[in-house]
Amino acid sequence: MIGGGVLGLEAANSLRKRGHDISVVEFFPRLLPRQMDPEGAEVLQAQMESMGCRFFLGAKTKEISGDDRASGVLLEDGSMIEGGLVIISAGVRAQAGLAGTLGLTVNRGIPVNDRMETEKKGVFAAGDVIEHRDMCYGIWPAAQTQGEVAGTNIAGGDVTYEGTTMSNVLKVVGIDLAAAGDIDADGKYDAITHKDRDNFIYKKIVIKEHVISGCILYGDITGYRKILKAIEEKKDVSGIMDRLGKWDISAL
Repeated sequence: MIGGGVLGLEAANSLRKRGHDISVVEFFPRLLPRQMDPEGAEVLQAQMESMGCRFFLGAKTKEISGDDRASGVLLEDGSMIEGGLVIISAGVRAQAGLAGTLGLTVNRGIPVNDRMETEKKGVFAAGDVIEHRDMCYGIWPAAQTQGEVAGTNIAGGDVTYEGTTMSNVLKVVGIDLAAAGDIDADGKYDAITHKDRDNFIYKKIVIKEHVISGCILYGDITGYRKILKAIEEKKDVSGIMDRLGKWDISAL
């Protein structure tokens, strides 16, 4: 499996359950780089390794070997992973051909302003194809709100889009995972964490200037809705830090 994102891991786990030996090649140094920080990814990796999966992280594919059918994958460091089936799940790319014919700039997506207007006055765009404040969302709640803003402005209104809190509730290899906001993978901010490696549970709340700015819940997503609401409302939690430190989410 080339790609250690959500879809790649789900496909890998489905094949594993059918009795196949699975190797996962991921360019980033950890699994699920958009939903997991290094500690959380380590717990996920340990759980999948206990299921029999192998991982090659921080690795880049050089070529797929074989003649009439695949026989393996050669990595850029010279390592060869033998296998009779190669699946690529390495992200998505915006289909922005129409924008190109209009002469619009296309980066990762089509750049738009807060009114969902492109660089050409009177031409609007919304959804997975757009790039807003250097961000490509690729999630339904963002596309829905962007479409409402674009439609309103096309009809003569004047509203703006301020961004969407990135949030996902998923099942990864059958395990519950919820992630929202800034997961602070680089560890720049304060965080409350709970890690239970024996039971493959990892929880994290990111605190930025007395406000919850993001979270990761893996293996136990109890309290996720309360945390997400606090993120969206920018609730000041300075007075309940002791309770949050004991993972008392009812304090929210």
